[in-house]
Amino acid sequence: MSGPLSQTAKGEMAETCKGQNPPELPPTPEIGRRIRFAPLQAIGVPVLMLIPVLGLLGLFDTSAARVQSESGGYSLDVVYPSRFRHRPLEALRITARNGTGAEIQKLAVKVSRQYADAFENVTFAPEPKEIDAKHVVFEFESVAAGESRIVEMQMQSLRTGSQNAEVIAGPASVRFSTFVLP
Repeated sequence: MSGPLSQTAKGEMAETCKGQNPPELPPTPEIGRRIRFAPLQAIGVPVLMLIPVLGLLGLFDTSAARVQSESGGYSLDVVYPSRFRHRPLEALRITARNGTGAEIQKLAVKVSRQYADAFENVTFAPEPKEIDAKHVVFEFESVAAGESRIVEMQMQSLRTGSQNAEVIAGPASVRFSTFVLP
């Protein structure tokens, strides 16, 4: 005997079933097609479908913004990353301009310390003159009327979320925030 049925048993079954039709299967029941969601799923599924669309529209891309301020003859122009992803290297560029009509002996540009501390691998050009509890301070000597000085900051994100900043040059100041995506 080999296997569950011997050759003899198979032959006998074939003889018995010869000429007989197999029984008819009952018809399949009619079932109405319906998609059912639990209340939480009714909210979650559309949101999940919206995420790729928002990605295609650029919501999760890196973007830069610009803020400007002018006060007392001092002007500030700051180009900063308004939104970027966790870990890539990004740049902040501060341009402080003397519009007073006279030479400024000492121009101090201050960046809020909490903003600089929110990032890692931070590099400055030029190097800061001082880092105190509230600010990272850059000083420029003898800035002639109409001249500008530039401070650049390269950084990587350390934390996700919104990081607020303030930049001050003389009486001019600007506030902005950078949102770091995970």
